[in-house]
Amino acid sequence: MSSIQNRSAQAGFTLHELMVTLAIIGGLSGAATAFGGMVQNHRIVAEVNTFVAELSLARSEAIKRGQRVTLCPSIDGKGCDAATDFAWWHNGAILFTDANANGRVDSGDEVVRVHSPQSGVSVKSSRFRKKIVFQPNGMSGGSNFTFTVCAGNGAADARYVILSINGRTRIASAPPDGRADQPLERCA
Repeated sequence: MSSIQNRSAQAGFTLHELMVTLAIIGGLSGAATAFGGMVQNHRIVAEVNTFVAELSLARSEAIKRGQRVTLCPSIDGKGCDAATDFAWWHNGAILFTDANANGRVDSGDEVVRVHSPQSGVSVKSSRFRKKIVFQPNGMSGGSNFTFTVCAGNGAADARYVILSINGRTRIASAPPDGRADQPLERCA
């Protein structure tokens, strides 16, 4: 009879074992949350770096070729998307020569690069700025151009790529004006 009682006493968990198990599970769930944040941050950094490289390539191609080069959002990789309020760049983009300066890919133009769509990241540009045109001298013309790069965490983790009129880029963790009060600067 004592062997039966011994077996039943050993079948359960002690309070200490249960507490340790719960602590481990809690730690793992916290680590999973932190890991998810790191993955989103990595996506943002990777897209920012890729986007800056695309802008640098566009500028250098305009200088090298001695002609206008256009970079614009493009879902199909064949022509520029029509932008309404904001231009969304994370669905893909194209870089092309624009010999006749009409802002469209024509038979005499060459598509230099097609940027693939990115998942888990959104990139949008200033209101009504649906393309960037680099002149043969490397200038982008017009006014400064701001791109907001976000992942699922919202504006707190956003990065901003700012293209100046002279064609140079910089990266910022805060909006150019220091306030995230405009729709462009919010990740919505």
